[in-house]
Amino acid sequence: MKVKQILPVAVMAIATLTGCEGKKEMNTGIRPENMDLTAQKGADFYQYACGGWMKANPLTDEYSRFGTFDQLGENNREQLKGLITEIASKEHEKGSVAQKIGDLYNLAMDVEKLNADGMNPIKEELDKIDAIKDKAGIIQAMADLTGSAYFQFYVGADIMDSKNNIFQLHQGGIGLGQKEYYLEDDEATKNIREGYKAHIVKMFQLIGQDEKQATKSMEAVMEIETKLAKKSFSAVELRNPAANYHMLTLDELKKEIAGFDWEAYLNAVGVKGVTSLNVSQIEPVQEAVAIINTLPLDKQKAYLQWKLVDGAASYLSDAFVAQNFEFYGKVMSGKKEDQPRWKKAVGTVNGVLGEAVGQMYVEKYFPAKAK
Repeated sequence: MKVKQILPVAVMAIATLTGCEGKKEMNTGIRPENMDLTAQKGADFYQYACGGWMKANPLTDEYSRFGTFDQLGENNREQLKGLITEIASKEHEKGSVAQKIGDLYNLAMDVEKLNADGMNPIKEELDKIDAIKDKAGIIQAMADLTGSAYFQFYVGADIMDSKNNIFQLHQGGIGLGQKEYYLEDDEATKNIREGYKAHIVKMFQLIGQDEKQATKSMEAVMEIETKLAKKSFSAVELRNPAANYHMLTLDELKKEIAGFDWEAYLNAVGVKGVTSLNVSQIEPVQEAVAIINTLPLDKQKAYLQWKLVDGAASYLSDAFVAQNFEFYGKVMSGKKEDQPRWKKAVGTVNGVLGEAVGQMYVEKYFPAKAK
């Protein structure tokens, strides 16, 4: 993925532009300054469609691609930064939304404290996983990890009855996102897979494991994630709505995917009174239950700890943040430089307290008189 962001618009406009070159005005909505009209369409269409934009917006090390929506995002972040830093610089009534916004931003920006804390913010949860003695403990850990381990859960609209929201299960649990990264053997894919293994080892070392133990933990993670990947739907298969919709009653679920305490799981995630639900992909969830029932507990604890560390890494000390970027930023995305901390802090505040930030944003940048 490099800078290819303007192409869809240019494809739509090509026929119009062919007949408009040389005219003084263009009323198509296309901005010719974003194009390179000196390039030959048949020889290098991308340069023709996007050359002007690329020249005016050279790619920085922070981005692996940069288009108009990225530019809008940058402009919006600058406005949010001004809003949030202004709030964070003042004292507010205890318990108020402004106080929460300010405290969260200041915490995310406190590099000294984050580095002093190291792995301590997740140590209690790591120890809790390490103390698991049975399948009931695994189920509770899955709930605590909010759907990042083995498979995902969420509440969303029923595609067959959009007026109703339903509890839904969805395949998941693989850190590389798509199954092909675990299964294909071309050179590029193997390099990513080996980079992922090295990344997992380094992360386990950051939480205190020696190299031998960290390597063993990584092997357990890869064994579980590869098993899940083999049964996961591909990106193409996931685009078929009918193939990803299986409404089951709770009793049918217990029969279809047996060997798992579904009532305990639903209670653990805080969902009560469920009598029916959608299992988007049955086979991956069946495989997850089979893994839980058959693999040694130590391997599963390593996997659960990895899910915790992987999810928390970007909020921990600089060592975790840097290693996280080394793989996900550089290897997976092709970026050369991580975002500055203030952008991450703004993103964290907006992600956690988005409704409140949005209300204040409108008051500051779009007051009622602007209508």
